[in-house]
Amino acid sequence: MKQNYKTYSRLFLLFLLMLLFRNVIGQHSFDFLYTTDADNVVIDGAVDHEGNAVLVGRIGEASSTGTLDAFIMKVHPDGSYITKQYELTDYNSAFNRVVILDNSNYMVLGAKGDSNNVYYYNYFWIVILNQELEILSKKSYAINSYYTGLGAFMNAIIDNEGNIAVVCSVLEKVGPDHYFPDYAMYKLTQEGDTLLSRYYQYPFDQTPYELMRMPESNNLLLLGSRITHSAIPSIVILNSEMEVIQSNSFSTNPLPPDPSSATKWLNETDFLLAGTRQFQNKRYNNNYIAVFRANTSAELFEELVLSATDTSIYGAWRKNITEANDSTIYVAGFQPNLNPNLPNTVFLFLIDSKMNLLGRKSFFIGDVSYHVWGILPMQDDGCLMMLSRHENGYLKRDIYIRKYLREDFEILTHLTELPAAALNSKAWPNPADDVLHISLENLPQDSEFRLQIYNTAGQKYFDKAFTASANSVQCHIGVLPAGNYVYQLQTASGKAGSGTFIKQ
Repeated sequence: MKQNYKTYSRLFLLFLLMLLFRNVIGQHSFDFLYTTDADNVVIDGAVDHEGNAVLVGRIGEASSTGTLDAFIMKVHPDGSYITKQYELTDYNSAFNRVVILDNSNYMVLGAKGDSNNVYYYNYFWIVILNQELEILSKKSYAINSYYTGLGAFMNAIIDNEGNIAVVCSVLEKVGPDHYFPDYAMYKLTQEGDTLLSRYYQYPFDQTPYELMRMPESNNLLLLGSRITHSAIPSIVILNSEMEVIQSNSFSTNPLPPDPSSATKWLNETDFLLAGTRQFQNKRYNNNYIAVFRANTSAELFEELVLSATDTSIYGAWRKNITEANDSTIYVAGFQPNLNPNLPNTVFLFLIDSKMNLLGRKSFFIGDVSYHVWGILPMQDDGCLMMLSRHENGYLKRDIYIRKYLREDFEILTHLTELPAAALNSKAWPNPADDVLHISLENLPQDSEFRLQIYNTAGQKYFDKAFTASANSVQCHIGVLPAGNYVYQLQTASGKAGSGTFIKQ
């Protein structure tokens, strides 16, 4: 009996050490560049049951008539990685989407074709891989002969019945080098067998941006281009048979015809939507990245504009908002340039489900242009960014991966009640290194207000709602870059206070 107790104790201690070791291993920020002589792009990813990021894309020639092979990269929590290129003898191929199956294997979805022209990839390609990236099975299905091939956009999720729901674009040729995408819907088993397929032909662009399970329902929400008019964002509701049962379109203003992304159901009808926000500036429209509270009727309610009013920012090409939990939602964007060789800035914002901005990071490497393809929430609540580095415009791209921890840029705050004698200024100490106190003595007790922090260029770093239940707010600003900042206290009736401080 004593021997059994000692054995169980050792096993329990070993289990605790393994958990501790796993948590320590997972807590890493890192970045790395993957480069070859070819054009390399990862366009989608998912996090497996062990916390690895599984990223898929293509490798080959960048032109529309070049040779391409499907490509996969598996990034471990410590930043190490493995890659694999899948060369087909008689076909060009590309991976567009990855789904983590219930048995921990990876279902990778893509396209292949016996033509070098990417507009003529006429097979829907399904590959199931094990965790060592070895092929367990592969299947392909010819698309409807009315279409020339599969488009680049594809979305897939496991539905409430345990099957794989897929929405992709198929290309209709309408003129020389001119193609209109339509929606193609598939339902697959987790073994890759087709249960159904549907095509929806319309006279305008139909591009799928996001596919989500709807709460308390077997229906799916598809965010994409408008079904009745070219490129206008829309919401399409699908039943479990992938039939369109409802379609609603957003207005053209404030959402322009750019890819949007969605996450986080707030209730049965409302969710968070991120995308480009248009503001009229004299004769021109300026684009900024923003988060909206939207609903299934394509209505926009609350809005949080994240970028500065003097810098246009686009969202990611595929996924620009993703959720780790209620208080950890990431939004990505990058500063676009007409010349893809010009250096640019990449942005990552941290918000919560109440649309409070909790922090931001940006980086400017300064060598070439970097574009964000998507972001993933990691098991340690950090965020992994999938980027392309444009060494020679769009002809030669490399894969750049950057991982942030949440604590890398979160500004922690809490209300504190201080003795009246301690309220010796509006903000102190000034300059500040790690902790900044801001006085709330001019705010009525229990009044609602927002604390906002900007740098002198107008870039917003913090924007959170509070109830004035104490006479000061304490901000941990150690993550802010050194420089000069402005804070504002905003109430429903207007500005209740403001000031400046220096972050050392």
